Amino acid sequence: MSALTRAQDFLSDANELTAKSVTKQFDIQRDVVDGLIKANRERLSAFRNAKGLGDVVSIERRYYSAIAEEITGSVRAQGELTRDNLEEMRRIARRLFGQDAVSKAKQTTADVAADVAASVRNATPAI
Repeated sequence: MSALTRAQDFLSDANELTAKSVTKQFDIQRDVVDGLIKANRERLSAFRNAKGLGDVVSIERRYYSAIAEEITGSVRAQGELTRDNLEEMRRIARRLFGQDAVSKAKQTTADVAADVAASVRNATPAI
């Protein structure tokens, strides 16, 4: 596989990963907003039936607990998305800079090192 083909595949895969990531991010945000709307509706519904200060305190505790769960879930989902994207990007990059490219780079480095060593051995001192 030529370097040009690998580069084209890399760009195509990277663009596809970006599109999927943006879609997933919007899904995560939509789920959070839906959860917040649900928590607000439940809170308002509970206030209608509140009979005293104890009920209000209980309603607020449930509400803020629901909000905290939504935010925690969102942060967790975003962290998982980031981790998945990094793993996928590593896989894509490894395919771009495949083992054959690494082997060729090592061989080229070894060849250059051997040439330099030979030049040094063959050089006459300037003294």
